[in-house]
Amino acid sequence: MANYLARFVPNYSDILFPLTSMLSNKVTFVWEAPQEAAFQKLKKILSSDPVLMIFDPGKETTVTTDASSHGLGATICQKQADGRRSVIAYASRTLTPTESRYAQIEKEALAVACGDAKNLEII
Repeated sequence: MANYLARFVPNYSDILFPLTSMLSNKVTFVWEAPQEAAFQKLKKILSSDPVLMIFDPGKETTVTTDASSHGLGATICQKQADGRRSVIAYASRTLTPTESRYAQIEKEALAVACGDAKNLEII
């Protein structure tokens, strides 16, 4: 269920990194404080009210991307009548082991590709 709702969670891949890092066959599955904290944080986010707006093709739209050492993220925002920007959708994914060794500028470019393709099909 969490993966289905990932588009509504900002920084989803960074939040889940302590959990997804245990999925590798090269790592022993051990549930410790970082995993519990990630689980509790995600649970809190998923049980709170979303603050997303419905996409309006007539409004100015901005896609913002970012890359961290663990993942890529993108956000679609639209300018509202009062001038503030409201979030329409989020997208994120965890970097592969190879991608995590990219230079930061390459990760940022990869985040643009992630923001263009993943989960942001409404543009």
